[in-house]
Amino acid sequence: MKSTLMKMNVIFISILSLTHLSYASELTIEHVANAGVRIVSDKNAILVDALFNTNKYYNYLNDSDFKRLNNKNADIALVTHSHSDHYTADRTLKYLQNHPETMLVAPLSVTTELAGKIGNKQLHTSRLTGFSDKQLDHKNISITALNFPHVGVFAPDAPASLKVRFHKEFPNYAYLIEVNDWKIIHIGDGDFTSSEIDIEKLASMNIDVALLPSWIPEEDGGLDFIKRIKANKVVFMHLTDEETEGYNKNLKTVLPVANILVTGFESVTFIK
Repeated sequence: MKSTLMKMNVIFISILSLTHLSYASELTIEHVANAGVRIVSDKNAILVDALFNTNKYYNYLNDSDFKRLNNKNADIALVTHSHSDHYTADRTLKYLQNHPETMLVAPLSVTTELAGKIGNKQLHTSRLTGFSDKQLDHKNISITALNFPHVGVFAPDAPASLKVRFHKEFPNYAYLIEVNDWKIIHIGDGDFTSSEIDIEKLASMNIDVALLPSWIPEEDGGLDFIKRIKANKVVFMHLTDEETEGYNKNLKTVLPVANILVTGFESVTFIK
């Protein structure tokens, strides 16, 4: 009798273990180029800043690699801002024409450039009335845009009007992506020192993965910013191959648990 009960208990525990494993959620961040990524969880995929052409200063996809990307699906494509190392119209159009089911979410400068060239149902203009605003829900994915002004190099005595004009002409939006119980934020080229950023609100978002530009931990206050937003995982991008070795060595000293993505199509996977 005891033997039978023990066998039944083992079977019951095994079933519980399998049930637990079946509910495990996996998230993969696949690097495309520069700050571009393809985020995948279960059957959902999201592109962020991944559709741009050749670039003089940063990593980009050659035609063969872009063709490879163009053969992969995405439910949503996001553009944080219109700089040519994050977005160009030609490759964005090619991708959206090849994937008419993909929704593009981008600043007005981007959607204006693409209007009339693809179906308007594919275009969604990011609009903000405060620090953050819900943009849309699409195929089990929720997108929220956040006001994260673009980092800029200004002289110490530069007038405030110059910064205002720069941020107006080149708005940079971070995106909070919620998919399959994961929360991922991509801040584009956001300036973490901007007074417009609501740190407390970021901290309350329970971010699982923060996708950040590589310069943040190297600047004064950068490590404190990373700590304050309370992201469980951090991934740095916007690096060239030449910068990788030295950057990785420094990162292991100041933030050893972080990841970096540099070369196209390398990836990191998280499970919870």
